Amino acid sequence: MTRRTPLATIGAVAFATALLALALPGALQTRRAAREAALEAQVRSGDIGFLETRVAADSDNWLLASHLADLYAARFREEADPGDIARAEQLVRRTLPLRPDPVGGWVRLSSLLLAQHRFREAFDAARTALGSRAPGQDALAVFIDAARALGEDAAADSAMARLTPGTFAYAIRAAGARAPEDAVPQLERACARLEETGAYRDLRAWCLARLASLELGRGRIESGRAWLERAVRMRPEQRGALEEAANLAYAEGRWDEASRLYRRILSEAHPDLYLRLAEVERRLGRREDATSLERRFLMATSDPSLEPLFGLELALYHARSDRCDRALPLAAAELTRRHSVQALEGAAWVRYQCGDHAGARLLLERAGARASATGAYLRGLLLGDRDPEAARLIADAVSNPARLAHYALLHLANGGERTATGSLP
Repeated sequence: MTRRTPLATIGAVAFATALLALALPGALQTRRAAREAALEAQVRSGDIGFLETRVAADSDNWLLASHLADLYAARFREEADPGDIARAEQLVRRTLPLRPDPVGGWVRLSSLLLAQHRFREAFDAARTALGSRAPGQDALAVFIDAARALGEDAAADSAMARLTPGTFAYAIRAAGARAPEDAVPQLERACARLEETGAYRDLRAWCLARLASLELGRGRIESGRAWLERAVRMRPEQRGALEEAANLAYAEGRWDEASRLYRRILSEAHPDLYLRLAEVERRLGRREDATSLERRFLMATSDPSLEPLFGLELALYHARSDRCDRALPLAAAELTRRHSVQALEGAAWVRYQCGDHAGARLLLERAGARASATGAYLRGLLLGDRDPEAARLIADAVSNPARLAHYALLHLANGGERTATGSLP
């Protein structure tokens, strides 16, 4: 009996069931979406097992290997098992010489490296794809992602000029480069087009979560909350939406809800979540749980080879605990990997916590106009109590806490003092 591979049929099934789900009331829709997600995961697991057997028997079949790599990457996005992304990378690298047109392989490789925070390698892979005879929009898109992550904004802006306006790929990347006021309407249209064309629910939910993030970033809390609710109803296990929802609950002091949401997405691939949940548990009076979560963070960050995934988080953790001899080298290493706003502001925060205010100011100056609400809050702290501009910046942070990075939010929640987090030796 021939086994029928469901790879070609998943899209049609997902589209049909998604249309039905959208017509149902919220709670019923969420339950149905959860069942469908579980079914899709089961189908994907069967596909992975089938393709693993086929690829082992036909190691030169680059097309099968590419399908398997894509499935590993899809499972990583939901389950965040670092082993899946490593397996996908190994397959893509092995089959690069076998592909008749390697551009797609280089694009896949760059995306996988980005997921592992190996930004320079991702940028080099994307640049190789972009340098081919006919790179295409996918190569431009992944090059922009890698350039932004690395802090190469001029290169990203140049590539944006070649990306086709009006497409989903363009809207997503424009949202990362423009002020939220300009980006939100364009991204709304892009999310609507995804829904009209029946794109996979995971992609549609991710788009809605991105919209929520933009709205929260400009202080439009209720609008952001509404987009998040839609995203979670559409894809109850979509990690990006759940993390945004957990962060919002944290910012608003809804500790029980934050605890429940963070627990759904805990993963060693994202060790900072252990620390966020630890603080939530501490707020709930569960100090033993908080200590256990801190230990899990330290265990997850004990492998130096994985430092790109957690270096900045570990630096911030040590800085909060007055272990600047550990924090400062980690923050400096992060800046050798990338010069993005996230890295500059995180490293500036480490400098601030360690008492190097001049160094913190210098890093914020390098972020310049790209600085986020977190950078503005830190600038207010550095200006001092007597500066009227400082009072304005800090008041803005207090009135819009959902806009802040988790470490700045933790600082704000503790009245500007170091938290008990980081009490382990």
